[in-house]
Amino acid sequence: MMRWFAFFFFALGLSAMPAMAGVVMSLKTDAVVNAARVKLSDLVDIDAESHQQDEPLIKTMAAVDMGNAPLPGYSLRFSRKEIERIIRASGQVKAIEWRGAEAVKVERLAKVFDSTQLAIAAESYLKQVLGNGQNQVVVETAERLPELLLADGKVDIKARNLSRAEAMHARVTVWLDVTVAGMFSRSVRVPMKVKVMEQTLVAKRDLLKGVTPACEDLLVLEMDIASLDGAALPADCSKLKGSLKRNIPSGTALTQNYLQLSNAISHGDTVNLLFSSGALLLESKALALANGEVGQRIQVRPAAATETIAAIVVAPGVAKVIGN
Repeated sequence: MMRWFAFFFFALGLSAMPAMAGVVMSLKTDAVVNAARVKLSDLVDIDAESHQQDEPLIKTMAAVDMGNAPLPGYSLRFSRKEIERIIRASGQVKAIEWRGAEAVKVERLAKVFDSTQLAIAAESYLKQVLGNGQNQVVVETAERLPELLLADGKVDIKARNLSRAEAMHARVTVWLDVTVAGMFSRSVRVPMKVKVMEQTLVAKRDLLKGVTPACEDLLVLEMDIASLDGAALPADCSKLKGSLKRNIPSGTALTQNYLQLSNAISHGDTVNLLFSSGALLLESKALALANGEVGQRIQVRPAAATETIAAIVVAPGVAKVIGN
């Protein structure tokens, strides 16, 4: 009889203990998030067969980080297997009873961004790069900009650096980097049409190859220098250097492409040849055997020598022995 009573009270005690049932998760078919990171609670509805005892666990599991949210306009797919792997890797090993879908599609809550702000940003940047206070810069978008979807948050737009030479074309592409709430969102290509009305030098008459243009050969006219074949020259004829590499017809803008700058050293010149000897810098005369600009390598023949040596042009009429 005593044994029977003992067994009865032991069984009664077991029945009074809380059930150790697992967590029930119902996987959604679709989910929309409004944050940069996806949480488990975004993907599943979590319940427990014994909610009171499991409530702390439920809150912990709901906050499990599942990774980056997709960019607006894109989606991600999470399968049950992948979700369970992430949960277990987080240290939450409670048994899971799955219900609902086999996988969930995740999208980012987004809003349509006014693309005119992109055009304004690109126009403003090009005017800043190309303007000099004396010219007129006219820029406009060359194509209709696509619809841009962005997440909620403060939007900042920054143009990637362009040099004046890179921007000085009739058509140019400005790349804009867009950030939302301080986080990079995407880069946008903005094709632009450019006009830069500026005074430049124009041939007054037909000029032949080899001629060094003089002020009486030129006019100063306002033209769209962004459409020229080559970099426009300052509208000051007194500063021109070099001769024409090819004929230039009357009425044509004189660009850098037409000019052949005078060589720092020409073939047959007698040059000052520098070379080092210990702490001393010595100088002698040599015959240049080729034309050369500053920084170019040429062959020279030192005075009273029969062999040639290599030298670097360091200034007009001056070369330095290589490796010396």
